[in-house]
Amino acid sequence: SSEGILLEANSKDDPYNSVQSPLQQWNILGIVKYIDSKHFAVPRGRGAIELISGSPSGIVTNIYFLIHGKVTLDFIMGDANDSCVGDLTVYVQVKDMIWNFTTRSIGVGSSERQSIIFKAEFSNTESVPISFYTFNETRTSDKRVLCGPVIDSTRLQFLSSSRS
Repeated sequence: SSEGILLEANSKDDPYNSVQSPLQQWNILGIVKYIDSKHFAVPRGRGAIELISGSPSGIVTNIYFLIHGKVTLDFIMGDANDSCVGDLTVYVQVKDMIWNFTTRSIGVGSSERQSIIFKAEFSNTESVPISFYTFNETRTSDKRVLCGPVIDSTRLQFLSSSRS
């Protein structure tokens, strides 16, 4: 769609409650927008997610870490070339560890790679949530349309490992 496709968690009572999304292995928090490379600046490939509402807005998945060790979580953060201007902040959470990333957007489709390194020392029977979310409410330069940071190309990779 030329305006993107809104994907909304189906819980009006609890914005922190996620629902299964059409994005494989990801659930939605709040409202996000699926954007395509035909109509928006997508950092890599044909589609990405724009986090567009601030109460919170995001995506979450659950991972089982069968081994312990250092892990890198890579992703691309940017804007959709939709006149979204201002500071775009994304919080990345792995279980109880939280990082934040802020970029200044001038709404022209810029993006940059981000990376986190953490130690995975979780029980191999424990489901570990990994989420990307924002609380900010950002609008396009004409103040008419909600917009926000774009997340693309998420990747987990073990740097070193040991059996648990």
